[in-house]
Amino acid sequence: MLLFLAQVLPLFTYRWVEDESWYSSTAYTLFHEGKIRNGVFPELDIESKADTRPIAMPATLALAFATFGVGPGQARLPELLAMLTTIPVVFWLGMLLGSPQAGVLAALLTGVDNMVFLGARTVRPEAFVTFFGALAILLYVLSRQRNSVLLAFLSGIAVGISCNYHSNGLAIAATLGLLLLAEHKFSIWKSRRAWALVLGAVTTLIPFCVWLAGDPVRLQAFRVLYGRGERMTWQAVLHSEGIRYADLLGFGNQRLSFTPFPVPLRLHIVLLIVISIGLLAWKRRDLFWMILALIIPSLLLWPKEVNPTVRYFAVLAPYFALAVALSFQTINRPRWRLAFACWCALVVVTEIAGNVIVLRQARTANYVACTNRLRSLVPENARVLGAITFFMALHDRTYYSWNRTPLDFAVNKLGVDYLIMNDRVLLHGSGFGLDDWKEQREIANSFVRESADLVGRVPDPFYGDLEIYRVRQNSTSDSWGHNLVKPSASPSNANAK
Repeated sequence: MLLFLAQVLPLFTYRWVEDESWYSSTAYTLFHEGKIRNGVFPELDIESKADTRPIAMPATLALAFATFGVGPGQARLPELLAMLTTIPVVFWLGMLLGSPQAGVLAALLTGVDNMVFLGARTVRPEAFVTFFGALAILLYVLSRQRNSVLLAFLSGIAVGISCNYHSNGLAIAATLGLLLLAEHKFSIWKSRRAWALVLGAVTTLIPFCVWLAGDPVRLQAFRVLYGRGERMTWQAVLHSEGIRYADLLGFGNQRLSFTPFPVPLRLHIVLLIVISIGLLAWKRRDLFWMILALIIPSLLLWPKEVNPTVRYFAVLAPYFALAVALSFQTINRPRWRLAFACWCALVVVTEIAGNVIVLRQARTANYVACTNRLRSLVPENARVLGAITFFMALHDRTYYSWNRTPLDFAVNKLGVDYLIMNDRVLLHGSGFGLDDWKEQREIANSFVRESADLVGRVPDPFYGDLEIYRVRQNSTSDSWGHNLVKPSASPSNANAK
């Protein structure tokens, strides 16, 4: 755990990115207004009225804001604690399923995992799904060993809580269903432990269902949010999953550029996991089927999501680590055992090196410094339009995001009088290789040339050479004769979920 903290804590408030403000804005609105909605979107967007993502995430962040104040470090603290406490849970699982040695190795591999590291430093729900999912599995294993109805009920509570952070928790629920089915087979309906687990899960989901059903606007927002995946074509799904698995192998986000062509920097990590699962299939068939039950439901669920992020693999990191640790103890030949141990050591060293590289790159993304400069140029009574990234910097101003906020509506209807231009997303896209903000950028550039005055610049090596403009009084967004982007209630990018 100390090794994990040594990796995660340096530069803890640096490199604040879009998704973090997306989640934090809803939490801040809950903290400030008592309503679960996204205040950075205009009234044209359904999420400005109700954000129907699972309610535990905004509730947790709002509690953090109420307890510690509003800021990047405060928002990231719950994720850090969730990932930190996952490590002893994984150790306990390894010990129960294998041996103390397996528990130590599984905990070590989890504590250096790149996705776990990122999950602990980012305001996203993966940290909570990872912790509560692993806790649910641990409680299930204990309930099976002790034939405890109470532990089964607590396992259901844990998996229900994970679902209250993100729909990816449903995959853990499916895993528990598979494990119960393998344990009881056709007599599962007679099992008191199975019913206790279901009762625990349902109990934790009732508050969200009651809140959702209490307002037709929330039901509409729910249908809009969760209906997006159904509109995806198979070609789009395959493309998205290709991005996810390319990143897993190390092709996608190249942190090193010592070769003129893409290199699978994480191939040896993925191969170790695959070979470990193969060893379990050969020598410990019971553990093999359990590991598959822990992994496959998530892999099948993710294509239904619109976000192709590799960060979801944080949820599976504990089970990958368990597969490696449990397979290690099945090796009897000293030479093979030494070779496997060296491979594990190589993975640990390269995972730590990857985390160090991320930290080195984060040095150029000092969000607090950028925040201070923005706040010095934007007055407290300003109404601002900018990248969603800077919501946390200007949370106590009236802030609207380029996401889903057309410029003409922002100026004419919302009274926006300050614009933040030239950020990295507006200039270079959302990070999937497309210039998906070109139209908004050109419209905004045309507007500021005709109808706004430059207030100041905030040059930043990561966030961009930001320019802050003040809209001239009596200026209107149609003053240069353009018909701007038509407002839409549908999400504009993958970060919405």
